[in-house]
Amino acid sequence: MRIQIHEPWKDGMSITYQDLKEAFSETYQRHKSLEIELRKEIDILVEEFKKSLSSEPLTYRAEDWDGIFFGSAVRSEEKPRVSVSSVAGEENPVTGIAVGESLTPRIGFTLQVAVGGERQGDPMIYLSQKVEIGELLGCLSVWVDSRSFQIANTKNIPKYDDVCSCIKMNLLQQCKG
Repeated sequence: MRIQIHEPWKDGMSITYQDLKEAFSETYQRHKSLEIELRKEIDILVEEFKKSLSSEPLTYRAEDWDGIFFGSAVRSEEKPRVSVSSVAGEENPVTGIAVGESLTPRIGFTLQVAVGGERQGDPMIYLSQKVEIGELLGCLSVWVDSRSFQIANTKNIPKYDDVCSCIKMNLLQQCKG
């Protein structure tokens, strides 16, 4: 009677460099297309957030501005001033896209809102909120602090109402100190 001994390390010997290259290429392409989709969704979220703040463009006279006009010049700024910067996350060493705690591909960013400064010399503060957007179980998801939101796959706008409300509540708490 012959006893077969299973040696699992020998199964891996049939994997070639080409197999590794193909697996990497497929994963990389999938993550790159996901990254493109997520960046489009970030743009949509930021625009919805700006609109949800319901602010009008700001115009004021700047006495110290050396423009081409005689006397005081009129300076206009877009309000609300909202900016987005990327957040360094724990990246997947293969594809470079950040991976969350549950190993879900996601992109982290900081949403920053300038509050105040309506008139020259007025105090101003920059409020910021970290946000992550990614895909969880085939569904678009957004994480704001410890809360997560599942976003329906729809072309209807606004689709980020709950996310914007959560961000604004967090920013309001920052204002209250």
